[in-house]
Amino acid sequence: MLNKQIFYHNTLRKTVIAFGQLFSNIRIQRLDADGTVVQTLKVPLSYGPKEKWLVRIRQNPDLKTRSRVEITVPRLAFEIASMQYAASRHIQTTSRMNHLVSATELVRQYNPAPYDITFALHILTRNQDDGFQIIEQILPFFTPDYTVTVNDVPEMGITHDMPISLQGINYNEDYNGTFLERNAVVWTMNFVAKANIYGPVSQQGAIKEVIQRIYPNMPGFGSGYEIYDAKIDPPTAGPTDDYTILESWDNQPPTIGVPTFVRTEFKVTLKGSVPTAADLPTEGELGDLWIALDTGFGYIRE
Repeated sequence: MLNKQIFYHNTLRKTVIAFGQLFSNIRIQRLDADGTVVQTLKVPLSYGPKEKWLVRIRQNPDLKTRSRVEITVPRLAFEIASMQYAASRHIQTTSRMNHLVSATELVRQYNPAPYDITFALHILTRNQDDGFQIIEQILPFFTPDYTVTVNDVPEMGITHDMPISLQGINYNEDYNGTFLERNAVVWTMNFVAKANIYGPVSQQGAIKEVIQRIYPNMPGFGSGYEIYDAKIDPPTAGPTDDYTILESWDNQPPTIGVPTFVRTEFKVTLKGSVPTAADLPTEGELGDLWIALDTGFGYIRE
């Protein structure tokens, strides 16, 4: 099973909305013979395939019959045509992003999967001039990309500048029948939106205990190691409470070549604040730190 956690970040829905909003305020003008504006029309926009609107147009093809209310044109319609994984934008998916929600809560998420989403924008008009007006209000902004910002995952604080690229324009004049029947001029503009698809968000509470094994990793020193342990006391303490950090070393001596050393436990008491130099153990308490730079081996010696 891919994942037991139910998640939905509305990524595809946000991408569709962001794309549609680019074309939601397009207007055209109708002029008389003197060039005076006699009518200004806002071009309606809807989601759906062009075939749906062509069928509506053909439902009342006879210009002499007004038994039905005809569909309004010009009109814009758009739809998702395809989705494809964008291998050129691939990043390491096993790496995770972290977002600090509060002093005691961290949320994490793996890197997203990049996908190219292809949109088809259909322009339906009765005549060529209406289509030219609409297209000329779109083309100058795509050279060939136009970038919009999408709030991908609010709980992670992730926003994404998503480029939308114009791939090409197709033209088709749907005209069949007699001169009394209406025709439909259809322009189709193809775009690619470079989206990111995100996985589930996991929560990570405050870390209150750390256990670390330290291995010598030197030839001839056997398999000995030390165990370092640090924990909060009491475990229920919050960032503004008084608490103590208990630290201890447990030495597991190697079989040969390393002197025996034992670490005693010491405490650092904090008063609900970031520790200062006075809160930390003294140099005598910590002992001497010896590091063999040529071998990368280090240990604390009493």
